Formats: sequence, structure tokens, C-alpha cells
Amino acid sequence: MHRHSAIRIYYALTPLFAALDLALDFNVRIAALGESAWRWAWYGACLACLAIRVPRWRALAALMESSLNFLLLTLSVMLPVITAPEAVYLGRTPQVLTPGALINFMLSGGVAIFVIHRRLSILRD
Repeated sequence: MHRHSAIRIYYALTPLFAALDLALDFNVRIAALGESAWRWAWYGACLACLAIRVPRWRALAALMESSLNFLLLTLSVMLPVITAPEAVYLGRTPQVLTPGALINFMLSGGVAIFVIHRRLSILRD
């Protein structure tokens, strides 16, 4: 596999992720945005990343996109944990980590780690 192929494949799978989200309500690409209409803009941005022809720019875009996704996911996981005692005190059910969010967390984190550790040379070239 060409050293830049994995990032292209990651973005080429965006229509599949969007189809899973639309048809099965299984959002694994940007679970932190939940039911927000912003997730469709996120899918569009991921497709735009696929159109980037310069490998180092594509790697940089993948790093920024997956890092932002990872940050949003971390916040979406930690904020319910932080507010859980208050929710229980007020008689509400605390939010839990969904399977889609967990898969998205692993996917985004994996892409960020992949780009950082295996593709730093692309960013330097």
C-alpha cells in the first residue's frame, strides 16, 4: 500500500459512514455532534479532504480533522461524567457512552495516532 493510501481510504469511506448514519441511524463518523445538522457539514468537509491532492496537506487535514473530532468526543464523554452527580441528584438519568461514540472515538483516535506516528515525514516534506 502506498504510504498515502490509508488516509485517502479513510476519507473515501465517508459516503459509507454517511449512509450508515442516514439509513440505520448509526453515527460512527462524528458521534460527538449527535443529531445536530452540523454532522452533515462534517461529512462534506471529510469529502473535501479527499479532494486534496498534495499528500502533506491531506495528512495535515486528516490530523486536524481527527484531532478536532477526538476533542469533541472527549468533551462529549467527559461532560456527562462530570455532570452525572448533579443529574442523579436532580432525579435525571445520566448520559452514557453509546456504541457509535465508542467506535468513533477509536476511529478518530486511531487516525490521529496513525498520522502523527507514521506520517510525520509527510508533514515535513
